[in-house]
Amino acid sequence: MACAFLSHLSELQPEMFAEISPELARELKIKNGDYICIVSLRAAIEARALVSRRIRPLQLNGKTLHQVAVPYHFGTAGLVHGSAANDLLTISGEPM
Repeated sequence: MACAFLSHLSELQPEMFAEISPELARELKIKNGDYICIVSLRAAIEARALVSRRIRPLQLNGKTLHQVAVPYHFGTAGLVHGSAANDLLTISGEPM
């Protein structure tokens, strides 16, 4: 959560975002800057959409698979508040 606690990074990236492809944005009628909800079996988070050509859909077994990229450093504490990407993931319980 480095950005949440460092003022200069918080100024550069003030809120959680999700980078998505133009194809996915078109399919879901999402515009750059819209608020979107990302849902997993564990949780749901809110983020701003960043429509970017850097994220491209994959073709697997004749099907299109869309990717969504989110930064991992946001949370509920510090200078910047917002959803945390880690909420979407399972806790593994692996030994240390």
